Amino acid sequence: MTIYLHCGGHKTASSFMKMFLRKNKALFEAQKIAVHLDEFRDREVSAEDIIELAKKDYQNNYQQIIFSEDANIIGLMPGIFQVGDRNFFNTNSILKFANLIARVNQQYTTKFLLCVRRQDTYLESCYKFRKTHGAKYSLEHFLNKVEKINLSWYDLVNAVASYIGKENCLITPYELLKSSQTEFITTFFRTVTKINLKNAIIPPPNNQGASELMIATIDYFDNNFRDIPAKHRKEILAIIKKHQTKNNSKTSLLPEANQSEILQKYAISNQKLFSNYISYLPENYYNAAGLKNSSAISDRLLAISH
Repeated sequence: MTIYLHCGGHKTASSFMKMFLRKNKALFEAQKIAVHLDEFRDREVSAEDIIELAKKDYQNNYQQIIFSEDANIIGLMPGIFQVGDRNFFNTNSILKFANLIARVNQQYTTKFLLCVRRQDTYLESCYKFRKTHGAKYSLEHFLNKVEKINLSWYDLVNAVASYIGKENCLITPYELLKSSQTEFITTFFRTVTKINLKNAIIPPPNNQGASELMIATIDYFDNNFRDIPAKHRKEILAIIKKHQTKNNSKTSLLPEANQSEILQKYAISNQKLFSNYISYLPENYYNAAGLKNSSAISDRLLAISH
């Protein structure tokens, strides 16, 4: 029996994946694949939780399991700055998560599904999410805080691979979703099952994100109405989000200098991620990482992509 453990990192298409699984659950179950989505919202997930679900599924004649969880399995997104919180990229969180997978792997073949995302757009998306959910800090404060966090997807995946093997870490780039939702789906599930897209329901991307106008409105609200109680502030934020139109500009909030600095910092790490764990390279993934002025590196990266 094989367990596919989808670590749904915030802002990496996890809601989209869960919506796809929810809408097509019958298609998976017809192939003897059990689907479990966010069954432990109120507490941290343990290896024993996963093993217990697997035992029940095996008794019901399932051959594979897709288990998808968000923060309760690996930690919170960057931007929640409180003592004691488990950050998604925190070293202790990664080791704890890797050990969880190792314990599950002792009883069942375990494969790790993860969607990764360029660090610049990932951080900006985390910031927008936190702002629209009540955070009052500025972009500058956010960037100063997260600068101390190691946002290396490679380090995270490598830690897990050291327990279950490189071949069992199945990584998909978020950027593929932007170019083709169907290709993203088939790539993500390529090792699980072949999906007949004629019979599948492919939902639209779930989270709309925050427009430039919306963030500017929230900043104005923060600067001019500081004394409004948190309860009422959340109500007002909900109204702002509800009335955001889909065609609002999604212009990047990050200045180009910040984008370049962030991506240069993780350029080598991202290169290792793709060369070791991903068989293809999304268009402009590395060039946008500030490497376009280095022809030697660009040539090597193009070679990796083919």
